[in-house]
Amino acid sequence: MNVLCLGARIIGPEVAKELVAAFLSARFTAEERHLRRTGKVREMEKGS
Repeated sequence: MNVLCLGARIIGPEVAKELVAAFLSARFTAEERHLRRTGKVREMEKGS
């Protein structure tokens, strides 16, 4: 799970569009650190 925050006073509309496009096109990689993080989320979900 990722969150993208953009400062309206700092980032202009065109840069914001580029950043959102890059954010949305990012893909999950099965690197160990990513698997570890998703495992933590799954464990938290089991507890609810």
